[in-house]
Amino acid sequence: MKEYHISTIQIIFAVLLFICLFDMPYGYYQLIRFLALIIFGFLAYKNFQEEITAKAVICLALAILFNLCLKFHWVEPFGM
Repeated sequence: MKEYHISTIQIIFAVLLFICLFDMPYGYYQLIRFLALIIFGFLAYKNFQEEITAKAVICLALAILFNLCLKFHWVEPFGM
């Protein structure tokens, strides 16, 4: 895939993530989780191929964070 296609995908996804800051329906956030898993997984794969290890590990960690199977919840310390 050409470099400018990947940059375009990254910019569009960044805008979609920015829209998450507003009050959106729950289905939108589910769509973002699905897209994030695919996009970050793809970017991790491409970066591992190009031997850009630090960026690949970050993308892989974000793909795991946005996974579809397990939900990570913020827990308030000491029940505050």
